[in-house]
Parts: sequence; C-alpha cells; structure tokens
Amino acid sequence: MKMQTLTNLERVMKAVHRQEPDMVPTFELDIDTRIIEALKPGATYEDFIEYMDLDAVCYHELKTDHFEVLDEAKGLVRDQWGAIMKYSGVSRTIPMVLEPAIKSREDLAKYVPPDPDRPLRFKQLEETVKRFKGKRAIISVVRPFATIFGSLRNQDELLKDMIRDPEMVEGLNVITSNYYKRYTKNLIDVGADIIIETADWAFTNGPMASPKHVARYIIPGFKEVVDYCHSRNIPCIKHTGR
Repeated sequence: MKMQTLTNLERVMKAVHRQEPDMVPTFELDIDTRIIEALKPGATYEDFIEYMDLDAVCYHELKTDHFEVLDEAKGLVRDQWGAIMKYSGVSRTIPMVLEPAIKSREDLAKYVPPDPDRPLRFKQLEETVKRFKGKRAIISVVRPFATIFGSLRNQDELLKDMIRDPEMVEGLNVITSNYYKRYTKNLIDVGADIIIETADWAFTNGPMASPKHVARYIIPGFKEVVDYCHSRNIPCIKHTGR
C-alpha cells in the first residue's frame, strides 16, 4: 500500500519523532550566499528554500546575530558577545573567531552579556513564521557551549581551565545559561518548531574533554535547553556532525 504523501512540515516532524515519513526529509543548517546566487540569482535564503523545496528552513544563530563592522575590506567584525571574527573564503555567512571576548578572570568579572530579548534577533524568524508556519518546519539553532569555546573563551584555554581553573568555566557557564534559557524561550514563543544545538564537543572516537569534565561542564547547559524544549512540547535535536 502506497504511503500518503506528507507535507514538508509533517515529513520533518515524523522523522524527528522517530516515526516513518514518506521520504527522507531534507534541510541544511546553513547555505552559503554564493551557492544561492549561483543557482538562483537574486533569491533570498527563504526564496531558495522554496525553489529547492527543502522541508525545513533553518536559522543558524550566527546568521541572526548583529555584527559590528571593524574592517569591511578585511571582513573583520565583532559579534554580540564581544569576540572579533572574520569572514573567510570558507563561509561568507558565518564568520570565524579570531579573538574571544574573555582572556582572564578580570575580563570575566566585568563582562556584560548581550540581551537575549533584543528584538532585532527575532525579526527574520518572525518574517519566516508568517511565510512558512504550518507548511515547512522552522528550525532555530542554539549553541551554548559553542558560544563559550568560541566567542567567550579560546577553546584550548577553556579545556585547560577545566583542570586548572574550574571557577572560570563555571562563571562562563552561568553567563550562557542565563542567556540561552531566555533566548530559547523567545525562539519558541516567536514560532520555532524545532530547536537544534550545534556545538562540537566530541570527535568520532570520543569527547574533546574527559567524560568527567563533559558531565560537569558541558552536559548541564545542554540539558537545560533540552528540558525547556520538552516542557514546551518542542523537539530538540543535537548536531552530531563530527
């Protein structure tokens, strides 16, 4: 018996809930603007989703961030957390961190985090809800631990901190915990159907830190996001691209 054809949204939600869809759902975490321009000149990201008939529209957190331009010619910007970043030939939509915001305990003590309620962060999502809600799955990305080892603290230093300066790591976790609890709530309130966490904290042969340190410093922040999503009946997916 032939399975009933599902809508884009139904197809994604079936798969997310570990049920059998009519076909494998498709979406991308990010699509570089050069790809869009090459295949559909002049199209917006949302136009391209429709053109390719992808089952979900996905907003990487960095795509909705506000960047202060430091040097346009060199592609240098400052993100909302205070990190200096650079657009490269690899991606023209998501810049890479050059210099994190927090280099010392003194930086941590005086650090002022960004506002998780900043209206501009949600403008693109609001427009997408108007266009795609109920038709295609709307996915929003959160990245608590990636924010810590990217924007806030150098990754190598952070891994050392887990052993030599636990209070530094705990202080960073407090910053991101307070932010992402509110930010995740806002994403769901605006209309996200699914939340996906994208931090890379493991390789194919194991985590980047010891299991003990992963359990102490990484899992709690991730669990907060998952528990809140589930309390709102919203699926939460973990990116496992490593």
